[in-house]
Amino acid sequence: IVGIFVLVYCWQRARCTSAKIPTIPWKDSSTIKHIKTLMTNATARHGPILIQGTHGSGKTSILTTIYTQCEEWFGQKVMKVLRFSGITPRSSYNLELLRIICEHLCLLLQPSAPCIPQDASFDPLYINNWFQTLIRKFDEDSNENCRSHLLVILIDDIHRLNPLDSDIVAALSWLPINLPRNVHIIGTTNTPPDVLKLTPVQRERFKTPECYIELPSVTVDLEKSAEDELTRMEEIFGNDAMLRFGSMLTASEFGLSETELLELLMPTSGQYSSVLNLNEGLFNFSTMCTVRRKMNHLLLEKFMSGKILLCWRYELLSKVAKKRYLSSQDATRGIHGEIANLFFSEFSVHKEQAVEETAPPIEEEKQTPFQSSLQANDFTYSLRHVEESWIHLLKAGDSERLKQCTICNFDFLLAAVRTISVSYLRSILEHVRCYLLDRDVELVYYTVRKSSDVLTRDTLQLGAQVVCWLRPVADNSGNLMSHMILSAMAWCDGYTDPLLVPLNGWLQPPLPLQIKSVVCTSGVNLIQPTPSAQHVVVVTQTGEPQLWHIMSNTLVHTFKGHSGPVLCLAITKQSHYLLTGSEDTSVIVWDLKTFEQKLRIYEHIAPVLSVTPALGNTLLVSSGEDSRIIVTSLVTGEVAVKIDHHRGPVTAVQVTSSEDILISGSADGTVCLWSLDTFTLLNTITLPSPVLFLDISNDSVFLLAACEDNQLYLNTLATGTQIHCLRGHKASVVSICLAGDNQRAVAGGADGRVYVFDMHSGCLVRTIATSHNAKVSGVKVTSNDDFLITAGGNRLTAWSFRKEDGVGVEESSSTITNNKTSLAQRPHSAPITCLEISRDGTTAVTGGMDSLVNVWQLNTHELHSTMEGHTASITCVAISPNGLFTISGSEDKTARVWGLTLGLVVSIFKIKTESA
Repeated sequence: IVGIFVLVYCWQRARCTSAKIPTIPWKDSSTIKHIKTLMTNATARHGPILIQGTHGSGKTSILTTIYTQCEEWFGQKVMKVLRFSGITPRSSYNLELLRIICEHLCLLLQPSAPCIPQDASFDPLYINNWFQTLIRKFDEDSNENCRSHLLVILIDDIHRLNPLDSDIVAALSWLPINLPRNVHIIGTTNTPPDVLKLTPVQRERFKTPECYIELPSVTVDLEKSAEDELTRMEEIFGNDAMLRFGSMLTASEFGLSETELLELLMPTSGQYSSVLNLNEGLFNFSTMCTVRRKMNHLLLEKFMSGKILLCWRYELLSKVAKKRYLSSQDATRGIHGEIANLFFSEFSVHKEQAVEETAPPIEEEKQTPFQSSLQANDFTYSLRHVEESWIHLLKAGDSERLKQCTICNFDFLLAAVRTISVSYLRSILEHVRCYLLDRDVELVYYTVRKSSDVLTRDTLQLGAQVVCWLRPVADNSGNLMSHMILSAMAWCDGYTDPLLVPLNGWLQPPLPLQIKSVVCTSGVNLIQPTPSAQHVVVVTQTGEPQLWHIMSNTLVHTFKGHSGPVLCLAITKQSHYLLTGSEDTSVIVWDLKTFEQKLRIYEHIAPVLSVTPALGNTLLVSSGEDSRIIVTSLVTGEVAVKIDHHRGPVTAVQVTSSEDILISGSADGTVCLWSLDTFTLLNTITLPSPVLFLDISNDSVFLLAACEDNQLYLNTLATGTQIHCLRGHKASVVSICLAGDNQRAVAGGADGRVYVFDMHSGCLVRTIATSHNAKVSGVKVTSNDDFLITAGGNRLTAWSFRKEDGVGVEESSSTITNNKTSLAQRPHSAPITCLEISRDGTTAVTGGMDSLVNVWQLNTHELHSTMEGHTASITCVAISPNGLFTISGSEDKTARVWGLTLGLVVSIFKIKTESA
């Protein structure tokens, strides 16, 4: 560890004395004298020192001076800890940086003892408390010994630490506001305290004169100097060569080795038979050496991950190069994709070989817990994969490969916890979550988060933890999760030493109910998520549509063009276009890539109330207060047809998933079905009250209409027959949608609650209480029912919505309205006489002397339902192999077959006795 610190220190010292940026002689300056006075005259409750300055102002030079002179100031040996934020993966995140500092402090306090306590947990709260305890321990040890131990912690560029959602209160909340007399913390930053992620108390404390030092601005225009230097290099090597070299170096997160750069820059195809010309952007070994030698003053060599990596020497130079060489988003993604392919080219080869191998494996009896086979993809992850590769897949926008190769790959997760730590794995998972809303990523993240305590003590328990938490949800979570579980089980089977392995899953799914909350400053009236669910279009309370990125909580763009409030919106399935209808009677088609207007349609003579795309995004259907339905071409804007049929405002229009039928709902109390081929009326459904909202299921079976009488009418779409009303909501319904499973309906209430109904039974199966008291103005379900997005007040919330996650639906104890048998839960009041457990281990059925048959959920330990009908004691129960039925026998001489889904009697068998 000491060698690493000396190496980093020497490198930083070299950076400060470069001939290209004039150094500042801090040694005898007033600033250094002021810092010396603050440190040597420190009281028992002094604060840390925060040095703020712009690029090139000498912040790092000051730290170098303090590092070399502090022992002279105090006249005794000083324990020094030096860290440079953002230079390495371990120093890029608060959690990981603080963990390393804590381990370093443990070694300084007790060199012969383990650097990690036995009860350690790499959880943010534990590490925060651990750091505070170690700081106090330095003071306690000094009081016990006659000679005090002096500790100086130096942290450069704390503004470069990545803030994550798990940070307690604020990203830098771990910085103490009061320190013991013999402990000193000095940090540098490029931004003032008001911008740093500090708590209000920290911000006020760090602004005081004894804590805050602001360096004078640099008089030289360093940015222009960097621009001039890059221009000079382009004149020497050519624009194409510098574009390739500069873009690769700038896109790298922590740097690239010379070998990696050559693989990226040298042509690999055989189309270049002549000499590779550097002016054409074609590198070879010789020209690469020339470029390195000429750009030596701009490049920095650093040793990391067992390799010598090249990167830009200065942070400012990197920013200038980014503006110059990575100005286009598409070009930036392409460069990141190239670097990612460099790391995972071997992975692709193994995958192709695995596909070619079609011979079935020879089955043999294995004395292993899971009887699993070895995985075909034998790909080895190095430390470079763990540190650098995943970020390029993320920035390239390749979410599928990101999950397949890294975040949802068991071998990658194991390499991360074994080579670095579980806190680093948590940090990169949270980094991905800042940009990607994905159920697979959420499952892995919360599995690692819940396993932090175990993995801190023994990283080899990762396989067991993955099996414990994810095996119950793997069957319905797609191939990626299933493959990850199989890999974990195969690793457990192949491990030779003793290992605690779970053979059964009993834990609840790891996902919480609430996944993410986004604050929209202007309030929310309407929402429409994009098909990928990464962004959501919000109509604010002022009526302006805005595009928000969900996981980063950032406003991407505000669409300006309507002269009145936007009343409705829709997004095409391919995420290309946004459709908005306004009070100004117009419909605007926006390009979601360029944010420009593609079309503007003026055909309505009253406010537009609903819009939807149709026929493969070739048509646009709109309706309004003028009682008209207008169909226009999405390509040319020409009107295809105008339908004047309703006798009141047309409040909603929808198109079936097969795109052959258009459904319209009106304030005249009717819902009309129209053929999209001929635009003829197919059917009219009459409802008791004006229609406010409507939605149809993906299978085109159910039609749900919310009416002015606050009733939710569920009808069959084919015949228009009313099935029943959804009941159980206690407030006015202001928004509705149907889930993709064709079973659940969601309604947003004016009381700030979200109501989830089972459409088959008509029962309210779950109520979700939001954190705001405002009405739930929007509810939308993402693809595959992964998430439910709700809007209310100024807040957007993403909820987990899969049934198998254990949070999407809870079975209700309400009575089914049209059946005598109920799902009421009645615990046994007499001894239990018989018991049966289902094959999958999730359900148990018991019979008792009280004539009740009870169904229990073993994963939640809760009573699911009670089936009543027998008149005497139950003598036996059994569950069908498919888990859909149970049969019970009783002393009343009957055997009853029950459906476990709804708790209804399917058949009754009576035993006849022969007369004497």
